[in-house]
Amino acid sequence: MGVLKNKLPMVADFVGFQILWWACIYGGANHLLYPAIGAFLLYVAAHLFFISKVPPRWQGLVVLAIAGFVVDTLLTQAGILVYARSGAEPSLLPPVWIIILWVGLGFSAQGSLSWLMGRPVIAFALFGLAGALSYRAGIAFEAAAMPIDPAIGYPLIALCFGAVGMALSSGKIKMAANA
Repeated sequence: MGVLKNKLPMVADFVGFQILWWACIYGGANHLLYPAIGAFLLYVAAHLFFISKVPPRWQGLVVLAIAGFVVDTLLTQAGILVYARSGAEPSLLPPVWIIILWVGLGFSAQGSLSWLMGRPVIAFALFGLAGALSYRAGIAFEAAAMPIDPAIGYPLIALCFGAVGMALSSGKIKMAANA
């Protein structure tokens, strides 16, 4: 029972991030921001009061949000991704809900993804694969579209996410309060 109790915060973080992902994708596909904001606030509260044993490194979360904004801006500017917008021309900037997901990823780096710290090659591979699959699912749920050949787009997304995973894992983006 003690082993399960020790893993409970990690499982709660994993489940919480999945709920956040679903809320963001649902909101993005339906042109609603409140599902992402509501799920994010609940996820942060869970981290602050239950999941994380140390306070989050807010500077690291801001750096990851900026990195996510840059990555998603490059993907949209390059024509790899187009995000769903209500009644307007597609924007060349990523929507707010995707930045919320990036910040959520930062919280997750302190929780269920913390085992990847110091393992940059594994982090590169897992972040790359998970990032490409996540965008594939978001496209399937019509939160975004990929106007280019997916055989080119998904590997590019995987490289971007792999690089972010490697930066997180190697400590280039400091996510823990004691890092």
